[in-house]
Amino acid sequence: MDPVTLRAVNDQVMKIEQLFLLPAGLPGRPESRHAVFAPSQFNNYAAAGFPGLLDLLYKIDTLQGQERADREEAIKKHISQLTILMNAAAKFLKDLHLI
Repeated sequence: MDPVTLRAVNDQVMKIEQLFLLPAGLPGRPESRHAVFAPSQFNNYAAAGFPGLLDLLYKIDTLQGQERADREEAIKKHISQLTILMNAAAKFLKDLHLI
């Protein structure tokens, strides 16, 4: 692969990766911005797929009343954010012109 083509492919890979960054970070963790891959809040040694969602679901069955309602609302908001990111990535891939 020639250097110009390699650069173009690299730029596309970097762009798709950037599409999965949440500007405000994961719920309760502004320092972690990647929506798809990051350590779980409850296990820093293992990467988790969709860590924000996993963290919000963690021990939800033990919550009651307003605390549970607040958590469920946070889950809905985060799923909405994930949907927006996935749609942006799907559009990018659809419009992608492979070299």
